[in-house]
Amino acid sequence: MAIKEISRRILTDKLLDSLRQEIEILKSVSNRNIIKLVGVKKSTKNFYLIMEYCNGGDLHRFLKAHKRVEEHVAQSIVYQISCGLHDLARNRIIHRDLKLSNLLISEHGGEVTIKIADFGFARVLSSSEDAQTFCGTAPNMAPEVLTGYPSSAANFFRNKYNEKADLWSLGTIIFQLVAGYPPFEGKNPIQVLESIKKGSYSYPSDTQTSATCKSLIEQLLQANPDLRLGWPDYFDHPFVKTSPNDYLLSLRTSFGDSYGLRNPLTETSRSIHEPIAGKKKLKESLKPFRIGTSKLLPTKDPAAIPIMVRAATDPIISISLRLKINRGIRHRGG
Repeated sequence: MAIKEISRRILTDKLLDSLRQEIEILKSVSNRNIIKLVGVKKSTKNFYLIMEYCNGGDLHRFLKAHKRVEEHVAQSIVYQISCGLHDLARNRIIHRDLKLSNLLISEHGGEVTIKIADFGFARVLSSSEDAQTFCGTAPNMAPEVLTGYPSSAANFFRNKYNEKADLWSLGTIIFQLVAGYPPFEGKNPIQVLESIKKGSYSYPSDTQTSATCKSLIEQLLQANPDLRLGWPDYFDHPFVKTSPNDYLLSLRTSFGDSYGLRNPLTETSRSIHEPIAGKKKLKESLKPFRIGTSKLLPTKDPAAIPIMVRAATDPIISISLRLKINRGIRHRGG
């Protein structure tokens, strides 16, 4: 398991309400592709969220190691996370921070599962309600969210948004998987918004990407939310609803029988169980991996008083999250 510790000292009323919403949302969903909240503990100084531990890190690290992945691998990832997103959509839950580092890899018995994590920005929308809070991570944020950033290009897009902001983020994720870089880049939200306004992105010249994949990305990366796919059409798209095995077979008809013989996700699952040798590798195995605004570390006993403190801060919301690990632990998971 992993423990997410939040100091009471820095929790304003608004941030405390956000924490309560995060806990309620995680309690309300039960899906193998959504991170599981095991329990909540409180002390006079802190809140502790005891989370399911994912032993394969996150997709940001995975993509950093592999640069980009073939389309069939990207589709198998999207197929999995869409199973979790279906539950969120049905319950009118918007995540508001979908990105590679919030998609975790868990391996058990040779099976790799992708899980949606970090619901710190998530909220439930009523049928007639829009959100307005500026939150998320700039390269993955929808343009209607980015307009809430101070001094941004006012009135170019509306600054109220709904679940379609998550669909934009999905488009950026799929593009990043097959291209190896975000479709729209910038050093800050204003620059990202300016990049979106230019309205162009390009795929690497040496990558094989089908018209099916490109059509989904194009329909998700519509700057006007009214023209962007909604959840029903998204879940009905061939890239999303086709089983990974069938999708791979369809790609081989276009790219040849030798296409898709390697799957780095499967190779990643094997490397998780490689023996740890020496102090250097042991230290590497205990490094935290980022989940949005926090770092999570493995712990065997959620009731134990942690010893080693690591601090992390987020530039968008000023919550300091300190995560700890018992020094005696010598394992990768709990």
